[in-house]
Amino acid sequence: MKSFIYLLPLYLLPFGDLLNIPKSFGWVSLCAFIGIINVINIYPKKITYIVFIQFLILFYSIFFNKEFIDNYPLLRGIFSILWYSMPVIALSKASLIVKKRSFVKFLNFNFYVAFALSLLSIFLSIILPKYIENYRPELTFGEPSWLGLYFYCTLGLYIPFFKTQISENIRFFKIGLFSIFMGGYSTDSAHIVSFIIGTSLFLFINNNIFKKIKILLFRFKLKKSLAINILLLIFLILIFYFLFSINENLLARLESLFSLLEISDLNLTPQKNNNMSVLSWLNSGDKALYVLKNSPIFGFGPGSTGYFQYFSIFYKDLIALFDGVESNWGDGYSLLFRGTIEYGSVFLIIIILNFRKYFINLQSSQLENKSIFLMSFILFIGALLKQTALPQSIVFLAFYLPLIKINEY
Repeated sequence: MKSFIYLLPLYLLPFGDLLNIPKSFGWVSLCAFIGIINVINIYPKKITYIVFIQFLILFYSIFFNKEFIDNYPLLRGIFSILWYSMPVIALSKASLIVKKRSFVKFLNFNFYVAFALSLLSIFLSIILPKYIENYRPELTFGEPSWLGLYFYCTLGLYIPFFKTQISENIRFFKIGLFSIFMGGYSTDSAHIVSFIIGTSLFLFINNNIFKKIKILLFRFKLKKSLAINILLLIFLILIFYFLFSINENLLARLESLFSLLEISDLNLTPQKNNNMSVLSWLNSGDKALYVLKNSPIFGFGPGSTGYFQYFSIFYKDLIALFDGVESNWGDGYSLLFRGTIEYGSVFLIIIILNFRKYFINLQSSQLENKSIFLMSFILFIGALLKQTALPQSIVFLAFYLPLIKINEY
């Protein structure tokens, strides 16, 4: 029974944002709500300690940053504290023990649900653009980008099983994985970048490519396995380059990012080809750098994003192009930016420690645990790049999944 309870947040993931706790509790997915109860039950002392430390940071930020913050959102800050505990808890030893047979049942269920959603997503993306301009499927999620991240992290869950008994026991396994990838691609989600980064690092670590390159450099001996891996990597790079080049939405974002990064003049002039997502992302990144300069250790405190006055070099373009509304003003657009704004260098240190944990566990874990870590790693990258709300299912699971351990019995 415990195995099912610990896996329940993952069972709920495909239903995305259809299952949310009432707004009086804030914007919390049922997936995250059940998950945080599991975490509090297993780590009560750690949660209490982490929450207490955050309250000290909150009071410090309010007291020392008065000149930067116009209307400090105290209630928002208090509500955020519990959820910000998750990145710290994720560093703990895995204590949510799940039986292997329960995990295999979940893999079968999740595969067919993801397969069905991907086929529906592909179908809608082919049919509806004829009638709805710029249509992108979102299905059970609040935005197409979130649906894309769901598909890509699901791929991460199954990639380690590609040549194992589990893949043979699941019907349509290879066709299903291809369909799930195409489902993610149909959303035009920038999280294809999260998938590329996550899976590339996994393949490098899992195949000991770093070690093999070291041997190559010092012994000048090119082994057959390393040569195959290098050719495979080049092949994958060419495929993703092709996918970006034929997708107008993704290509526009990439071109917009490069064009904006080249701007050195602080007085920007509106450009019609600028992308709102890219502008919002860069605007938030500039704010994060501003906070690091003014309060490098603890940031401006939990919940402070969007509640202090600072006009980045991208702000004028953002307002001019999008009818005077600063998009994503209250969430920082990426967890990396928002976390840096609200917790400064402390948050960055925690993120670095989480990266370290992924590298260690992707090397040393058993196969089932590697699949959990790869799924989590893609979500982790996705959250840092382009998601913010920790109570959101696809962000919460990035820090919940490393706490799960699959046992044989």
